[in-house]
Amino acid sequence: MKLMIIFFIGLISIAFSMSILAVEPCFNEKKIKPIVGDLKKAIQKDFCKQGIKPAHLQWISQKGLPQIMNRSFLGVEPPPNWQILTDEIVQDCFKEGDLCQKATQEQFVECLRVKTPTILLQLGPWMAENCKKINAEVVEKWPDKKRQVLELINQFEIESKTE
Repeated sequence: MKLMIIFFIGLISIAFSMSILAVEPCFNEKKIKPIVGDLKKAIQKDFCKQGIKPAHLQWISQKGLPQIMNRSFLGVEPPPNWQILTDEIVQDCFKEGDLCQKATQEQFVECLRVKTPTILLQLGPWMAENCKKINAEVVEKWPDKKRQVLELINQFEIESKTE
């Protein structure tokens, strides 16, 4: 789930970075900051109760992310390669440890930094094309979307207890 949150924050960050370069920014930084804050709080308060091990990633990748990486949540079709990109990040950047532990997070973030140029090349055109629609559907409707994300975190907690 933390991977899902990191991926979601990453998408917003990429979109925000790209909108800075545009003549008319797509995302409002004042509206993005509370969303990132909500996500961080949810991760620390709810998501990391049991920790996140590599074994949890199958649920995150196969069940969790598809619930937010879709037209219903985003307002647009997700990029066609998002699942492959996610699997590659997971495979390369999170092989062991607990993603709720600082050392593992630092390793994961460093690996993600190395991959950022490739991620930007792959997702950049999609984000630039869909930025305004995503802004309207996710950022402007964050209270509803937040409920969906929190429900997803609850699903993860329940399912990870049975593993």
